[in-house]
Amino acid sequence: MAAQELLAIKEQILSIHQAAELALNDENRDSILGPELMEFYANGTGAAILRLAVSMDALRVVGIVTGHDDVITPEEEEITKVITVALVNVLGKIRPEYANAQEKSPAELLEQYLQDDGPFGFLCAETTW
Repeated sequence: MAAQELLAIKEQILSIHQAAELALNDENRDSILGPELMEFYANGTGAAILRLAVSMDALRVVGIVTGHDDVITPEEEEITKVITVALVNVLGKIRPEYANAQEKSPAELLEQYLQDDGPFGFLCAETTW
């Protein structure tokens, strides 16, 4: 995938982050986050949780695409890297299992995510929408 396309993916994710942050305020936070995400509110701001949810959804798409052949190509790793850069700081605060996420390669992080059945994980039905 061309560098320009990777940049476009990154920009789209950042744009969604910004729109989510603009929509969230103290009055609507509980209804936007819902009960599943509110349980994590003490571990981060509402905006951080929304950024994490958006990034994990993007990672889910990458996981679905890459999961069919059990091989993560360099191109897939580059796409994963664009997404993981946006979420590693927040993810470790909300999910202790990812505390060392910054030390992992994008492929290693994707592999961990694909096996994850905890909140925001690939196998978690409660945070899949």
